[in-house]
Amino acid sequence: MNEPAAKPVAKKRGLRRRYVLVGVGAAAGGLAITKALGLYNLPGQPSTPGQTQSPTLAGVDWISPLDKPEALAVCERPTPELYLGYKRGRIANPEGFTEDRIANYQLSALPAGALPTQDAVELSGPWFADAQFAAVVAHPAGGEPSSLRLAYSAAEINLVMAPGTNPFPSRLHLTDNGSALDHQSRGTDVREDDDGSTWIEIDRPRMYSLVKRDRYFSRTLALSSRSTGLQLFAFTFVSCVPRP
Repeated sequence: MNEPAAKPVAKKRGLRRRYVLVGVGAAAGGLAITKALGLYNLPGQPSTPGQTQSPTLAGVDWISPLDKPEALAVCERPTPELYLGYKRGRIANPEGFTEDRIANYQLSALPAGALPTQDAVELSGPWFADAQFAAVVAHPAGGEPSSLRLAYSAAEINLVMAPGTNPFPSRLHLTDNGSALDHQSRGTDVREDDDGSTWIEIDRPRMYSLVKRDRYFSRTLALSSRSTGLQLFAFTFVSCVPRP
């Protein structure tokens, strides 16, 4: 006996939801939290999934910002959040963190044409490693600054930092693939010196914008500082880029 043909299942019409995950660092604890951004119920709108009423606000069709022509079009895989405290963080230096002490770190020697370890921070010079952050320490005059390098893949890079005490505000210099950041790559907190070098002033604990592009890249970021006490907590990365 032939079985009756299955009835087609009608697709439910309702409010489509999309979500973007954004990593946000918390300076006080050196932790990062993830907040889901999406569509929320508007006054007078259906709250039960599957209802057919069209979402409107004051008689005007309401469209998700992510459905507009200028919405995000491509989201590649970014470098994951990276922590700079030994409790949750890992570094590319073979010896790892020297916990709760000042130590001098060295970058690994790279053969010609080789790249640094991808998606990992590697420290150089003197640093103090805390459970939640890595801190710049005092240097002898003319001594090596505290620095790091990071091979990343992203369109934007943010870094949670808190200022030190000598000098205040703190200053952090940065380069990308060995050069100062160009105007199309600079985050909102990046400044330019008279000699063309790029740097950031850190005057309070918060998340600072280092790199901000409209394209996804895989490159190497280098940071250095002589500001004693400057604390670096966590990197976050964004890979979604707008439509061309």
